[in-house]
Amino acid sequence: MSRPKKIDQIKETEDALKEVLIELEQRKRANPLAFLIPNGKQEEFLKLPEFVNVFSTGNGVGKTVIAVNIIGNLIWGSQNEWFNYPIYQNIIKPSRGRIVSTHKNIKESIIPKLYEWLPKARFITRKEK
Repeated sequence: MSRPKKIDQIKETEDALKEVLIELEQRKRANPLAFLIPNGKQEEFLKLPEFVNVFSTGNGVGKTVIAVNIIGNLIWGSQNEWFNYPIYQNIIKPSRGRIVSTHKNIKESIIPKLYEWLPKARFITRKEK
């Protein structure tokens, strides 16, 4: 006796959903910038209209994550709707940047976030003496 048609349809739908989820994960790995969903404080910071701003908050709020996402969206253009503000659109795109911090913070926090969020194989890190 064959399975009822409904069960076959459910199985086909499940298979299609699995394929969509696999594709979504591949896209997230290829370009995490496109999938940023900022928390409340990050969103407030992104909407500030001034060119120079200070994001001074406690640990775990996401200062490094939002900084890396701002860098990526300035270099490669808006990757998602959170960067569709004039301050991010009307800027000459940089080709080089410099991050200044302590050696420990660069090594343990900033560089891992660069590798986590920026598109793979589209940037290099180096230490200048």
